[in-house]
Amino acid sequence: LHLRRAVGWTAEPGLLLWLPEPELIAYAVGAALVVQRVDTSEQRHLFGHTAPICALATAAAAPLLATAQEGPLAIVRLWERRSGACLALLQQHACDMHALALSHDGTRLAAVGKDHRARQMLALWDISAADAPVPAVELVDAKVTLHHVRRLAFVPPAGGSAEEPQLASCGFESVRFWRVKRGKLHCCGLPLQHHEGEMLLDLAFDPPPASPDEEAAAPDRPPVRMLVSSSGGKLFQVDPLARRLEYVFALHDGPIDALALGRGFAVTGGADGKLCAWRLDFGACWLEREMEGPVVALSPSPDGLKLLAGTRRGAVGLLDFASGQLAPLLRAHTDFICAVASDPHNRELATASCDGTVRVWELDGAAPQLVEFEVPAGCARSVAYHPADYSLACGFDDGTVRVFDIGSTSLLAEHRQHL
Repeated sequence: LHLRRAVGWTAEPGLLLWLPEPELIAYAVGAALVVQRVDTSEQRHLFGHTAPICALATAAAAPLLATAQEGPLAIVRLWERRSGACLALLQQHACDMHALALSHDGTRLAAVGKDHRARQMLALWDISAADAPVPAVELVDAKVTLHHVRRLAFVPPAGGSAEEPQLASCGFESVRFWRVKRGKLHCCGLPLQHHEGEMLLDLAFDPPPASPDEEAAAPDRPPVRMLVSSSGGKLFQVDPLARRLEYVFALHDGPIDALALGRGFAVTGGADGKLCAWRLDFGACWLEREMEGPVVALSPSPDGLKLLAGTRRGAVGLLDFASGQLAPLLRAHTDFICAVASDPHNRELATASCDGTVRVWELDGAAPQLVEFEVPAGCARSVAYHPADYSLACGFDDGTVRVFDIGSTSLLAEHRQHL
């Protein structure tokens, strides 16, 4: 058997990436990693994890991809993006992996999880020889920290610096910078200046130059900018080289769960379902879209002209900045799928889920979801196609049977004969 397509994605922060190859995106579907072409929806699947993937990272200037799995077997897999080969399996943590970061040049990999005593631990590996003829991966250091870490990222190199890559992390009341000195990880905190009590949810940096020519064309390029979003709807602008808080902007009424920074603009995604694009002075929002649910993942294309936006309700949209159009790219159930039925006459299937929806999917085509029937208060337990008509009968956990007409997306009948 050969898996041709995986439908849906794991709708969690950090599990949706636009890869450096402009036509490819990557996302997690349970324990599988899907690499998909944006234009044709052709998929490649990477298997090996034994539990759902909980973190995902890629390197901008190296063909590497890293994934981590949740649960008590905290394994990190390092992949070669082009071939899909697994280069290394790393295990330093005991459980609760939740953050990964790859350096820009692909020589360092960092991961956050818990050790065997349930203490939060940051581990750093040297993976510069992971794709060598004789692969080698070396643990640089593993440090237990009392400071909460939710997200982790490497600071992009400034001006071709050959120094050891610097890490930045954010969490509850904490923005910290990490560097290796004399073989050990050391960190320093950033004073938040009367903004204690905030959960810092996501961070983003100015993208590095796409090529040496672009870097040479802008010799006076300003220092790297770092943005950090918070649970109070604020955005913190930080100078990561001077480790100084520069500005604080109040942008949303609720948490800003996702953040992306491009060349000349920033995009914020809130728990209120709003997707907002801002100029870097944050004076006004120049593009705003309403998503189907809380925005949990943002990833811009390498050229900065498009953006992937994923929501907690399992929908992924593709935003084109030039036209302002938001096109649906992926759909997914957000709870257990209890039943599947195949259409006897068309290349379609229907799924019933505990998320209160019954969905009809096309087996061929770029956009597989055709129809969605939503019953928010119920859990759909069973589904069956009518043998002759283009309709579905669905059973719910409250004893109700509902019959839907697929063509008109309407409710034909509702019966409750069971208690």
